[in-house]
Amino acid sequence: MQISGFICRINTTYAQRLPAAGLIASRTRGIRIFRVISMVSNLEYYRSFFWVATLHSFTQAADLLYVSQSAVSQSVRKLENELGCELFERSGRSFRLTPEGENLFRYVRRAVEELESGETLVSRRTSLAAGELQIGATETSIRYFLGPKLREFHDANPSVRISFRGATTAELCRLLQEGSLEIAFLFTPVPSQFDFHLKKLTEIRDIPVVSSSFPIDRNKVYTPLQLTDYPLISVTQDNSVRSIFDDWFHKDGAMFLPDYTVKNMNLVLSLVENGLGIGIVPEPYALPGIENGRLVRLTTTSLPAKRTLYAASLPAVPISVAAKAFLSMFR
Repeated sequence: MQISGFICRINTTYAQRLPAAGLIASRTRGIRIFRVISMVSNLEYYRSFFWVATLHSFTQAADLLYVSQSAVSQSVRKLENELGCELFERSGRSFRLTPEGENLFRYVRRAVEELESGETLVSRRTSLAAGELQIGATETSIRYFLGPKLREFHDANPSVRISFRGATTAELCRLLQEGSLEIAFLFTPVPSQFDFHLKKLTEIRDIPVVSSSFPIDRNKVYTPLQLTDYPLISVTQDNSVRSIFDDWFHKDGAMFLPDYTVKNMNLVLSLVENGLGIGIVPEPYALPGIENGRLVRLTTTSLPAKRTLYAASLPAVPISVAAKAFLSMFR
């Protein structure tokens, strides 16, 4: 009986172990069962065959597999016996693949490559010796929280490959949901349609600031409504933080309609430093400028709601050893 181009003989010992009803009901299914059993029991035979055919040497194959040459020869012989055909044409000390051996080698080569890929993937997820850390983060979390931690982690685990994506909250949620990331570092608000496991790491405040040259009374306490009398600078509406700013102004009876909108907080800060208006930025962004006198923090009756930084992951997917090690640095 021929299966996948190879002659296979069913081991009657295996046949006796299976119910006769199963064999009668589905002969094809029974043959597949025998084939799987045989394949699992003889995986080392195929590995020996692959390396002999690849290296054109029984001796080199034995060295690579850390076994004796006679063990490799015996494995190849047993495989030939099970398949019912010769895989190598031997002539003295030389040999070459038979037509059947060449056919088998094409399939075995693909199988070994797949096995090695699988072993590499598992190794990356279960070891810090050759692991991979797949994370993504928003601009603010990269700049003020993750940068030092990534450097510390890399210094402690130089063999771990770090795959990093910087993106908006919405983009990171999509990448995490589709499995392109193990961990996404997100500030609230996190879109409600995603069911992530969230680990709280820290909180930040957003504060209103102006350039030290901007014409405004620095001693006055402003309401959000009063801030709208001046040019306002903010990120675009697709940035998740905008909903927090919108709520802050709305609670004071005002509409938040920035005069300048840019893609990220770095650009907000740049426009503020150039004296174009009031910017609402994360406090860590503004502190260096406040300390050196380039920026002035405005006093207000209230502030936007605090934002929480979370490490988000998929609840049904275990994270790798590398990811666990990285998260442990935030305790």
